Amino acid sequence: MPEFIPLPGSDLPELPGAQPSGTLDPNAEITVTLVLRRRAEIPEELITGSQTITRAELAERYGASPGDIELALSVLAGYGLLVTAIYPGSRRLEVTGTISRLSVGRSLIK
Repeated sequence: MPEFIPLPGSDLPELPGAQPSGTLDPNAEITVTLVLRRRAEIPEELITGSQTITRAELAERYGASPGDIELALSVLAGYGLLVTAIYPGSRRLEVTGTISRLSVGRSLIK
């Protein structure tokens, strides 16, 4: 098993007022979206200035790196999870698996 290292900003607080809805079936299949890190930080002048770039340039410069995508695919496959969609430009992976399989990594980093 790989060692899990929590990434800064990846542990979100619970929603205020949220209540458990009951026991979940660990064999139920769900799909989640993972967001990978940017290839590089977007410069402040590009965010607040008048300079623009195309969507393709944004994806190429600041989307997910191919190495990060390959690493995520390898780790997820090792847990028996299926990546059903890859969007490198927006750094998103859609991942499908059972609740029990998707819960393994979360329980290891607590």
